[in-house]
Amino acid sequence: MLKKGFDNEKYLKMQSEHIKERIAQFGNKLYLEFGGKLFDDFHASRVLPGFEPDSKLQMLLQLKDQAEKYWRQFELSTKARRLIEPAIAKQAAFMATPEDIARLERIYENDQVVIEGPNLYVEEGRGLQSFHGCLWEIVKNPLLEPVWNAVVLPSNEIRTLPLIFPVDQELNREQVRIQHGNILEAVKNHDGEYAYFHMLVHCDWIYNTYKQYFDEFCR
Repeated sequence: MLKKGFDNEKYLKMQSEHIKERIAQFGNKLYLEFGGKLFDDFHASRVLPGFEPDSKLQMLLQLKDQAEKYWRQFELSTKARRLIEPAIAKQAAFMATPEDIARLERIYENDQVVIEGPNLYVEEGRGLQSFHGCLWEIVKNPLLEPVWNAVVLPSNEIRTLPLIFPVDQELNREQVRIQHGNILEAVKNHDGEYAYFHMLVHCDWIYNTYKQYFDEFCR
């Protein structure tokens, strides 16, 4: 009696467990590369009997519970940011000096997305995500730093999952630049109301885009 040369269930179990171990090992961060197709890999299933065409995708879906946990955290912190960041942008528009505006422009021009770190006072040119940190810094309120750590950082922990997130996708990256550009123009014009409005639009877009992503691919 012939036996299959590949145990698909064992593969799914071992790989997903190993990924979770590696994520824990490297501070909840992991970068993954996949050879061949992520799904519909019929070539692999032909040359390796027992391997299912969607095995790689199914392996990632083994992380669903972890994704759900991070989504709940992201949802709460993003909703909190929606209440806070429009007011931050409005105040920044009123307070921004020419030096502040020049620095915000330099950060905006660097289109590399980075994860916002635990230090509110971001370095120049660290990317789109630090655009928010620069606005917070313009307000120059020392009481905001613990708020940053409590609200902003949890929303970024979702990026430790081995997924391609909306802000990393080319079409959405361009949308982020447009939205940040609108906020930048409002700050340059010292127009607090428009800065508030465009940041509110941006926060809503972030939440809705991520929610759609998780609804479609992670549930």
